[in-house]
Amino acid sequence: MDKSKIIALAAVLIIVIAAAAVLLTKDNGDDAKETDTSFTIVDGKGTEFKFDGPIDGVVSVNTNVPKAMKILGYEKQLKGISFYTSSSDTDKSNWELFQPLFPDSVHMSMTKSMTAEEIIQKTGVKYVIAPVSSMTVQDDKEAQYKAQGIQVIRLDCNGDTTFEDYEKLITLFQGKDAKNEKYEEYKEMANSVIDNVISKAKKVDTSDKTFFAYMNSKKAFYNQTSEVSKNIEMIYGKNATRNIDGLDLSGISNDATADGLKERIIALDAEKKVDKFFLRGLASTTTVAKAEKIWSESVIAKNYSDLSCVKSGEVYVFDSDFMSGPLSYIGIVLYAEICGIDTGYNPTTMVEDFNKKYGFNEETSGFVFKIADGKATELTFS
Repeated sequence: MDKSKIIALAAVLIIVIAAAAVLLTKDNGDDAKETDTSFTIVDGKGTEFKFDGPIDGVVSVNTNVPKAMKILGYEKQLKGISFYTSSSDTDKSNWELFQPLFPDSVHMSMTKSMTAEEIIQKTGVKYVIAPVSSMTVQDDKEAQYKAQGIQVIRLDCNGDTTFEDYEKLITLFQGKDAKNEKYEEYKEMANSVIDNVISKAKKVDTSDKTFFAYMNSKKAFYNQTSEVSKNIEMIYGKNATRNIDGLDLSGISNDATADGLKERIIALDAEKKVDKFFLRGLASTTTVAKAEKIWSESVIAKNYSDLSCVKSGEVYVFDSDFMSGPLSYIGIVLYAEICGIDTGYNPTTMVEDFNKKYGFNEETSGFVFKIADGKATELTFS
């Protein structure tokens, strides 16, 4: 073979090899793209977290997160539950409610005393999900966890960020771009109810009405930054705390026993009578006897009995689940019905449907009680 033919053949071989190399590189690139399971999420506090792929377990310190996980079908990924309370009795009753729903979960110590060592020993997980607004895990506790390789992801799964947070849970447990049919069903159902009730509430002018909202477990008034307050304001009037000048709004609530607050609340009510009082009881506040006990032992009954709304019998004690979490869309129905708005919904039927769809065992009665002269009356709507 002459020299020119050898050179030509060599050139052809070089081209073929180069083309093969390009194809191989492209294939490998496509494979890498297809197998890239990494993703990033930004939690409610604005912290960015990077993950190589879906995570297999968390500990929760908020009751809304476990309920969200059950709705989405992630019960088995909940490895531990810690309840934010200072009462051992409340901690025990909460666990009795949650244990049947999450048989694979461990009962952790109350949030303030839960250590990194306990999390590692009991569950082996590297992630704790805590709420943003109520900051049940303080910064110093978060730093202790981080030092032991445990990260705190802050998601409320309530209020304005409910659906955004649900989508972040889907990404955490299923990966990026994942879809979840249960989520789509729940979102459509809840939004439909909320939009319908709001449209009916707009036909009733309550712009001159005010209310107080109160969290009994913390002995604190919800201020206007709280999701509870925002939900009520969608239906009825304004939170009376808006009229207290200089009120500390660094948190979602203000201690009812704090120096000076009582005097400011009483003065506010004297200037313009507050119309209604919405009190958040416990998840177990589902009977007349329990509602009366919650009320009689409350700071409000003891120190704020001269409020106009207390004297006029416009106090409403709620099962806690309807003022926060996945049942809050039914809570909005209850607020409206209490305020004289015919929503067309039957709350009992709604809870029954919720239980059936998502595997819960929520009580189908005892949602809210009216307190007058210390006596409770269960309210029902159909």
